[in-house]
Amino acid sequence: MSRRVSRIIQRTVLLHLAAGAPVLVACGGQTRGSSPEDAGAGESSATDSGSTTDTGTPRDAGVCNDAVDAGPPCTVIACVAPIINDFNGPACASSQLAIYGTATDCADPATVCESLCPGSLDAGGGTQPFYDCTLSGRSVYCNYGAAPCYVTGRRPRGLQRCAPGHAPHAVGRHLAQMAHLEAASVPAFARLARELEAYDAPRSLRRAALRAARDETRHARVVTRLAQRAGATVRRPRVRDGKPRSLEAIAIENAIEGCVRETFGAAVAVAQSISASDPVVRAAMRRIATDETRHAELAWQVARWIEGRLDGAARDRVTRARRRAARALVQSVSTSVHPSLVRELGIPPAQVAVAMASDLDTSLWGN
Repeated sequence: MSRRVSRIIQRTVLLHLAAGAPVLVACGGQTRGSSPEDAGAGESSATDSGSTTDTGTPRDAGVCNDAVDAGPPCTVIACVAPIINDFNGPACASSQLAIYGTATDCADPATVCESLCPGSLDAGGGTQPFYDCTLSGRSVYCNYGAAPCYVTGRRPRGLQRCAPGHAPHAVGRHLAQMAHLEAASVPAFARLARELEAYDAPRSLRRAALRAARDETRHARVVTRLAQRAGATVRRPRVRDGKPRSLEAIAIENAIEGCVRETFGAAVAVAQSISASDPVVRAAMRRIATDETRHAELAWQVARWIEGRLDGAARDRVTRARRRAARALVQSVSTSVHPSLVRELGIPPAQVAVAMASDLDTSLWGN
Protein backbone atom coordinates (compact mmCIF):
# COMPACT_ATOMS: atom_id res chain seq x y z
CA MET A 1 0.00 0.00 0.00
CA SER A 2 2.79 2.45 0.92
CA ARG A 3 4.51 2.21 -2.48
CA ARG A 4 1.11 2.55 -4.13
CA VAL A 5 0.48 5.81 -2.23
CA SER A 6 3.83 7.20 -3.39
CA ARG A 7 3.12 6.24 -7.01
CA ILE A 8 -0.34 7.81 -6.88
CA ILE A 9 1.05 11.08 -5.48
CA GLN A 10 3.76 11.31 -8.14
CA ARG A 11 1.40 10.40 -10.98
CA THR A 12 -1.24 12.87 -9.81
CA VAL A 13 1.18 15.80 -9.60
CA LEU A 14 2.94 15.14 -12.89
CA LEU A 15 -0.34 14.60 -14.72
CA HIS A 16 -1.91 17.88 -13.65
CA LEU A 17 1.23 20.02 -13.82
CA ALA A 18 1.76 18.78 -17.35
CA ALA A 19 -1.82 19.73 -18.22
CA GLY A 20 -0.82 23.38 -17.69
CA ALA A 21 -4.21 24.45 -16.31
CA PRO A 22 -4.59 28.27 -16.22
CA VAL A 23 -4.57 30.25 -13.01
CA LEU A 24 -8.05 31.28 -11.92
CA VAL A 25 -8.51 34.95 -11.10
CA ALA A 26 -11.64 36.24 -9.38
CA CYS A 27 -13.23 39.15 -11.26
CA GLY A 28 -16.35 40.68 -9.80
CA GLY A 29 -17.64 37.34 -8.59
CA GLN A 30 -16.81 35.56 -11.88
CA THR A 31 -13.79 33.50 -12.84
CA ARG A 32 -11.58 33.80 -15.87
CA GLY A 33 -8.44 32.01 -16.98
CA SER A 34 -5.15 33.86 -16.78
CA SER A 35 -1.45 33.41 -16.44
CA PRO A 36 0.15 34.38 -13.10
CA GLU A 37 1.70 37.45 -14.72
CA ASP A 38 -1.74 38.66 -15.80
CA ALA A 39 -3.31 38.08 -12.42
CA GLY A 40 -2.51 41.56 -11.16
CA ALA A 41 -0.31 42.89 -8.42
CA GLY A 42 -2.98 43.36 -5.73
CA GLU A 43 -2.31 41.54 -2.48
CA SER A 44 -5.70 39.85 -2.43
CA SER A 45 -6.85 37.04 -4.68
CA ALA A 46 -10.08 36.69 -2.75
CA THR A 47 -13.66 36.47 -3.88
CA ASP A 48 -15.16 39.95 -4.27
CA SER A 49 -17.48 41.04 -1.49
CA GLY A 50 -18.63 44.37 -2.87
CA SER A 51 -15.34 46.23 -3.10
CA THR A 52 -14.51 46.43 -6.81
CA THR A 53 -13.22 48.79 -9.42
CA ASP A 54 -15.47 49.98 -12.25
CA THR A 55 -14.32 47.01 -14.33
CA GLY A 56 -15.40 44.54 -11.65
CA THR A 57 -11.89 43.56 -10.59
CA PRO A 58 -11.50 43.22 -6.78
CA ARG A 59 -9.72 46.18 -5.23
CA ASP A 60 -6.86 45.59 -2.88
CA ALA A 61 -8.10 46.89 0.45
CA GLY A 62 -4.98 49.01 0.82
CA VAL A 63 -5.57 51.17 -2.26
CA CYS A 64 -8.11 53.16 -0.29
CA ASN A 65 -5.24 54.88 1.52
CA ASP A 66 -4.55 57.03 -1.51
CA ALA A 67 -8.15 58.26 -1.73
CA VAL A 68 -8.87 59.43 1.82
CA ASP A 69 -7.52 61.92 4.32
CA ALA A 70 -4.91 60.63 6.72
CA GLY A 71 -6.25 59.09 9.88
CA PRO A 72 -4.84 57.51 13.04
CA PRO A 73 -2.22 54.94 12.00
CA CYS A 74 -3.28 51.30 12.20
CA THR A 75 -7.01 51.99 12.30
CA VAL A 76 -9.45 50.60 9.76
CA ILE A 77 -10.49 52.74 6.79
CA ALA A 78 -14.22 52.66 6.30
CA CYS A 79 -14.35 53.42 2.56
CA VAL A 80 -13.56 49.86 1.45
CA ALA A 81 -15.63 46.89 2.55
CA PRO A 82 -13.63 43.91 3.85
CA ILE A 83 -12.62 41.46 1.12
CA ILE A 84 -13.81 38.03 2.20
CA ASN A 85 -11.92 34.93 1.09
CA ASP A 86 -14.48 32.17 1.64
CA PHE A 87 -13.17 28.64 1.27
CA ASN A 88 -16.70 27.27 0.69
CA GLY A 89 -16.49 24.75 3.49
CA PRO A 90 -16.39 24.36 7.27
CA ALA A 91 -12.62 24.65 7.50
CA CYS A 92 -11.48 28.26 7.19
CA ALA A 93 -11.82 31.72 5.67
CA SER A 94 -10.07 35.07 5.81
CA SER A 95 -10.84 38.76 5.66
CA GLN A 96 -8.69 41.66 4.43
CA LEU A 97 -9.15 45.13 5.94
CA ALA A 98 -7.61 48.44 4.81
CA ILE A 99 -5.71 50.46 7.43
CA TYR A 100 -4.41 54.03 7.61
CA GLY A 101 -0.66 54.21 7.18
CA THR A 102 1.29 50.99 6.85
CA ALA A 103 2.17 48.06 9.07
CA THR A 104 5.51 49.70 9.91
CA ASP A 105 3.60 52.51 11.66
CA CYS A 106 2.12 50.07 14.18
CA ALA A 107 3.92 50.14 17.50
CA ASP A 108 2.52 46.76 18.58
CA PRO A 109 1.48 44.72 15.51
CA ALA A 110 0.20 41.75 17.53
CA THR A 111 -2.14 43.91 19.58
CA VAL A 112 -3.30 45.81 16.49
CA CYS A 113 -4.16 42.57 14.72
CA GLU A 114 -6.27 41.24 17.56
CA SER A 115 -8.00 44.56 18.13
CA LEU A 116 -8.96 45.04 14.46
CA CYS A 117 -10.07 41.51 13.59
CA PRO A 118 -13.62 40.54 14.63
CA GLY A 119 -13.85 37.50 16.90
CA SER A 120 -15.70 35.50 14.25
CA LEU A 121 -16.54 35.65 10.56
CA ASP A 122 -19.77 34.66 8.80
CA ALA A 123 -18.78 32.94 5.56
CA GLY A 124 -20.31 30.36 3.25
CA GLY A 125 -19.17 27.56 5.53
CA GLY A 126 -20.87 29.10 8.58
CA THR A 127 -19.59 31.22 11.46
CA GLN A 128 -15.90 30.58 12.07
CA PRO A 129 -13.74 31.69 15.03
CA PHE A 130 -10.73 34.00 14.76
CA TYR A 131 -7.49 32.01 14.33
CA ASP A 132 -4.67 34.47 13.72
CA CYS A 133 -3.75 37.54 11.68
CA THR A 134 -0.91 39.34 9.97
CA LEU A 135 -0.16 42.96 9.05
CA SER A 136 1.23 43.62 5.60
CA GLY A 137 1.64 46.97 3.89
CA ARG A 138 -1.67 48.83 4.17
CA SER A 139 -3.77 45.83 5.11
CA VAL A 140 -4.53 43.53 7.99
CA TYR A 141 -5.36 39.92 7.15
CA CYS A 142 -7.66 38.12 9.58
CA ASN A 143 -7.74 34.32 9.37
CA TYR A 144 -10.65 32.25 10.68
CA GLY A 145 -11.18 28.57 11.35
CA ALA A 146 -9.13 25.79 12.91
CA ALA A 147 -5.92 26.56 11.01
CA PRO A 148 -4.72 28.00 7.73
CA CYS A 149 -6.38 25.71 5.21
CA TYR A 150 -4.08 25.64 2.27
CA VAL A 151 -0.97 24.96 4.36
CA THR A 152 -1.30 21.27 5.08
CA GLY A 153 0.35 19.22 7.78
CA ARG A 154 -0.37 16.81 10.64
CA ARG A 155 -1.98 19.12 13.19
CA PRO A 156 -1.80 17.70 16.73
CA ARG A 157 -4.81 17.49 18.98
CA GLY A 158 -4.73 20.49 21.32
CA LEU A 159 -3.02 22.85 18.86
CA GLN A 160 -3.86 26.33 20.11
CA ARG A 161 -4.47 29.42 18.04
CA CYS A 162 -1.11 30.89 17.12
CA ALA A 163 -0.22 34.42 18.11
CA PRO A 164 -0.44 37.03 15.34
CA GLY A 165 2.71 37.54 13.34
CA HIS A 166 3.99 39.98 10.76
CA ALA A 167 4.80 39.38 7.11
CA PRO A 168 5.45 41.95 4.37
CA HIS A 169 3.62 40.07 1.60
CA ALA A 170 1.72 36.91 0.64
CA VAL A 171 4.86 34.78 0.23
CA GLY A 172 6.06 35.61 3.72
CA ARG A 173 2.63 34.93 5.22
CA HIS A 174 2.40 31.55 3.55
CA LEU A 175 5.89 30.50 4.60
CA ALA A 176 5.26 31.64 8.18
CA GLN A 177 2.06 29.59 8.34
CA MET A 178 3.85 26.62 6.81
CA ALA A 179 6.72 26.86 9.32
CA HIS A 180 4.22 27.09 12.18
CA LEU A 181 2.47 23.90 11.10
CA GLU A 182 5.72 22.06 10.34
CA ALA A 183 6.75 22.75 13.94
CA ALA A 184 3.32 21.67 15.20
CA SER A 185 3.75 18.35 13.38
CA VAL A 186 6.68 17.45 15.66
CA PRO A 187 4.55 16.85 18.79
CA ALA A 188 1.88 15.25 16.59
CA PHE A 189 4.27 12.52 15.48
CA ALA A 190 5.86 12.20 18.91
CA ARG A 191 2.41 11.61 20.40
CA LEU A 192 1.56 9.13 17.66
CA ALA A 193 4.75 7.17 18.46
CA ARG A 194 3.85 7.03 22.18
CA GLU A 195 0.30 5.92 21.44
CA LEU A 196 1.45 3.25 19.01
CA GLU A 197 3.80 1.93 21.68
CA ALA A 198 1.00 1.93 24.27
CA TYR A 199 -1.12 -0.23 21.97
CA ASP A 200 1.83 -2.53 21.15
CA ALA A 201 1.98 -1.57 17.49
CA PRO A 202 4.75 -3.01 15.33
CA ARG A 203 8.15 -1.53 16.09
CA SER A 204 8.52 -0.43 12.46
CA LEU A 205 5.54 1.92 12.81
CA ARG A 206 6.82 3.42 16.07
CA ARG A 207 10.27 3.99 14.57
CA ALA A 208 8.75 5.55 11.48
CA ALA A 209 6.69 7.97 13.62
CA LEU A 210 9.80 9.04 15.57
CA ARG A 211 11.71 9.49 12.32
CA ALA A 212 8.86 11.64 11.01
CA ALA A 213 9.09 13.83 14.14
CA ARG A 214 12.79 14.36 13.41
CA ASP A 215 11.97 15.15 9.79
CA GLU A 216 9.44 17.77 10.85
CA THR A 217 11.96 19.36 13.22
CA ARG A 218 14.28 19.80 10.26
CA HIS A 219 11.43 21.03 8.03
CA ALA A 220 10.47 23.64 10.62
CA ARG A 221 14.04 24.97 10.70
CA VAL A 222 14.31 25.09 6.92
CA VAL A 223 10.94 26.76 6.33
CA THR A 224 11.50 29.18 9.21
CA ARG A 225 14.68 30.34 7.49
CA LEU A 226 12.74 30.75 4.24
CA ALA A 227 10.04 32.74 6.04
CA GLN A 228 12.58 34.98 7.76
CA ARG A 229 14.34 35.46 4.42
CA ALA A 230 10.96 36.72 3.15
CA GLY A 231 10.69 39.13 6.10
CA ALA A 232 8.11 37.16 8.08
CA THR A 233 7.88 36.41 11.78
CA VAL A 234 7.23 32.76 12.72
CA ARG A 235 5.37 31.95 15.92
CA ARG A 236 6.05 28.81 17.93
CA PRO A 237 3.09 26.42 18.13
CA ARG A 238 1.41 25.83 21.46
CA VAL A 239 -0.06 22.39 22.05
CA ARG A 240 -2.09 21.36 25.08
CA ASP A 241 -1.37 17.97 26.58
CA GLY A 242 -4.16 15.46 26.13
CA LYS A 243 -5.35 12.30 27.83
CA PRO A 244 -4.69 8.86 26.33
CA ARG A 245 -7.05 8.09 23.47
CA SER A 246 -8.87 5.06 22.18
CA LEU A 247 -7.70 3.32 19.02
CA GLU A 248 -10.75 4.69 17.22
CA ALA A 249 -9.89 8.28 18.19
CA ILE A 250 -6.32 7.80 16.99
CA ALA A 251 -7.60 6.25 13.76
CA ILE A 252 -9.95 9.18 13.07
CA GLU A 253 -7.22 11.77 13.63
CA ASN A 254 -4.83 9.74 11.46
CA ALA A 255 -7.46 9.51 8.71
CA ILE A 256 -7.99 13.29 8.69
CA GLU A 257 -4.50 14.61 9.39
CA GLY A 258 -2.47 11.83 7.79
CA CYS A 259 -4.39 10.03 5.06
CA VAL A 260 -6.02 13.23 3.75
CA ARG A 261 -4.08 16.36 4.74
CA GLU A 262 -0.55 14.90 4.71
CA THR A 263 -1.17 13.01 1.50
CA PHE A 264 -2.32 16.19 -0.22
CA GLY A 265 0.49 18.12 1.46
CA ALA A 266 2.98 15.67 -0.02
CA ALA A 267 1.49 16.24 -3.47
CA VAL A 268 1.77 20.03 -3.04
CA ALA A 269 5.38 19.67 -1.89
CA VAL A 270 6.20 17.61 -5.00
CA ALA A 271 4.59 20.30 -7.16
CA GLN A 272 6.62 23.01 -5.41
CA SER A 273 9.85 21.07 -5.90
CA ILE A 274 9.17 21.21 -9.64
CA SER A 275 7.44 24.55 -10.19
CA ALA A 276 8.84 27.10 -7.71
CA SER A 277 10.69 29.87 -9.54
CA ASP A 278 12.77 30.62 -6.43
CA PRO A 279 15.68 28.13 -6.64
CA VAL A 280 16.20 28.16 -2.86
CA VAL A 281 12.57 27.19 -2.29
CA ARG A 282 12.72 24.59 -5.05
CA ALA A 283 15.79 22.94 -3.50
CA ALA A 284 14.28 22.95 -0.01
CA MET A 285 11.03 21.45 -1.25
CA ARG A 286 12.81 18.56 -3.00
CA ARG A 287 13.92 17.15 0.38
CA ILE A 288 10.67 18.07 2.10
CA ALA A 289 8.62 16.42 -0.67
CA THR A 290 10.52 13.14 -0.21
CA ASP A 291 9.93 13.19 3.54
CA GLU A 292 6.27 14.21 3.29
CA THR A 293 5.58 11.42 0.81
CA ARG A 294 7.06 8.97 3.31
CA HIS A 295 4.86 10.49 6.05
CA ALA A 296 1.80 9.99 3.86
CA GLU A 297 2.80 6.36 3.36
CA LEU A 298 3.14 6.01 7.15
CA ALA A 299 -0.37 7.39 7.66
CA TRP A 300 -1.85 4.71 5.42
CA GLN A 301 0.23 2.00 7.13
CA VAL A 302 -1.03 3.16 10.53
CA ALA A 303 -4.58 3.23 9.19
CA ARG A 304 -4.33 -0.35 7.98
CA TRP A 305 -2.89 -1.57 11.31
CA ILE A 306 -5.39 0.25 13.55
CA GLU A 307 -8.50 -0.35 11.48
CA GLY A 308 -7.73 -4.07 11.49
CA ARG A 309 -8.25 -3.93 15.25
CA LEU A 310 -11.56 -2.02 15.21
CA ASP A 311 -15.02 -3.46 14.91
CA GLY A 312 -17.17 -2.80 11.85
CA ALA A 313 -19.07 0.16 13.33
CA ALA A 314 -15.85 1.92 14.37
CA ARG A 315 -14.29 1.32 10.95
CA ASP A 316 -17.36 2.89 9.33
CA ARG A 317 -16.98 5.98 11.52
CA VAL A 318 -13.32 6.28 10.55
CA THR A 319 -14.22 5.95 6.87
CA ARG A 320 -16.88 8.64 7.15
CA ALA A 321 -14.42 10.99 8.89
CA ARG A 322 -11.87 10.47 6.11
CA ARG A 323 -14.43 11.15 3.41
CA ARG A 324 -15.70 14.29 5.14
CA ALA A 325 -12.14 15.56 5.45
CA ALA A 326 -11.55 14.81 1.77
CA ARG A 327 -14.64 16.76 0.70
CA ALA A 328 -13.64 19.71 2.88
CA LEU A 329 -10.12 19.72 1.43
CA VAL A 330 -11.32 19.61 -2.17
CA GLN A 331 -13.55 22.59 -1.39
CA SER A 332 -10.87 24.50 0.51
CA VAL A 333 -8.35 24.43 -2.34
CA SER A 334 -10.89 25.80 -4.83
CA THR A 335 -10.17 29.39 -3.81
CA SER A 336 -7.89 31.53 -5.96
CA VAL A 337 -4.21 31.49 -5.03
CA HIS A 338 -2.19 34.69 -4.93
CA PRO A 339 -0.05 34.77 -8.11
CA SER A 340 3.17 35.32 -6.16
CA LEU A 341 2.59 32.00 -4.35
CA VAL A 342 2.10 30.23 -7.67
CA ARG A 343 5.14 31.86 -9.22
CA GLU A 344 7.71 31.99 -6.42
CA LEU A 345 6.69 29.04 -4.22
CA GLY A 346 5.22 26.75 -6.87
CA ILE A 347 1.87 26.43 -5.07
CA PRO A 348 -0.58 24.85 -7.54
CA PRO A 349 -3.20 27.35 -8.77
CA ALA A 350 -6.79 26.61 -7.81
CA GLN A 351 -7.74 24.68 -10.93
CA VAL A 352 -4.69 22.41 -10.65
CA ALA A 353 -5.12 21.96 -6.88
CA VAL A 354 -8.77 20.95 -7.27
CA ALA A 355 -7.85 18.49 -10.02
CA MET A 356 -5.09 17.00 -7.87
CA ALA A 357 -7.34 16.72 -4.81
CA SER A 358 -10.18 15.23 -6.85
CA ASP A 359 -7.78 12.65 -8.32
CA LEU A 360 -6.56 11.68 -4.86
CA ASP A 361 -10.18 11.46 -3.72
CA THR A 362 -10.93 8.99 -6.49
CA SER A 363 -7.72 6.99 -6.03
CA LEU A 364 -7.39 6.95 -2.24
CA TRP A 365 -9.79 8.85 -0.04
CA GLY A 366 -13.05 7.57 -1.46
CA ASN A 367 -12.03 3.91 -1.09
